[in-house]
Amino acid sequence: MIVLVIVYSIPLVKVYKRRNTAEMTPRSPKLILMYLGYLMLDSLMNTILFSINPAQKTALVCFIGVFCTVICQFGIMTTVFLRMYRIYAVFSAYELYLTL
Repeated sequence: MIVLVIVYSIPLVKVYKRRNTAEMTPRSPKLILMYLGYLMLDSLMNTILFSINPAQKTALVCFIGVFCTVICQFGIMTTVFLRMYRIYAVFSAYELYLTL
């Protein structure tokens, strides 16, 4: 699990350090950081889930599986939706500007 944290912390740190640069601000660094955070949490929880013997701790396996699906996957989908909405809003404003 330490390896997963190290692997995910590299892009998290790089995006955080470059969040105010000209090449990162149009790409919404906050949403990228949220996406990477949810992805790291999902990977960690799935690693824990697959390391537990389901015959011994059935309720724990079920709880972690539901947590991964509800919190992590829906969080990932929400950040993707917010990025799509952000792009749509920018292009709509640009199209409105061109029609004036």
